[in-house]
Amino acid sequence: MRLGKDYLKRIKENGFIDVRNRKGKFEYRVTEESLMDRLTTNTHEAFHGTHDRIVHVTEASEFAKYIKNHKLCLIEGADHEFTSHQHQLASTVLSFFKMDLKKDEGDISTSNRDHIRSALTIKSRI
Repeated sequence: MRLGKDYLKRIKENGFIDVRNRKGKFEYRVTEESLMDRLTTNTHEAFHGTHDRIVHVTEASEFAKYIKNHKLCLIEGADHEFTSHQHQLASTVLSFFKMDLKKDEGDISTSNRDHIRSALTIKSRI
């Protein structure tokens, strides 16, 4: 995991953890406050490529477990920047907005949506 093993425990013990890239160079600092702020951000849906070498798909799945009202959509074969999957990403995001508009019109109550946490794999047609 990018934050490292037992990252929550280490943040609580030390007050922060420093995140480094694969070469060991410092990238950013994560505090408990910044992590909780990130986890409580209202991100109804996240899109992630299954071939992402920057943030592994297992990290995205683990992170998604902690976010309320969140759905993780995996795009099969996509890398971190969705290089060869731009069309698939765009159509998936558009579908999300269309679906969300229908929900807002009363198809699903807000209280029921608060507990949605699922992963959906989307196979690329490209």
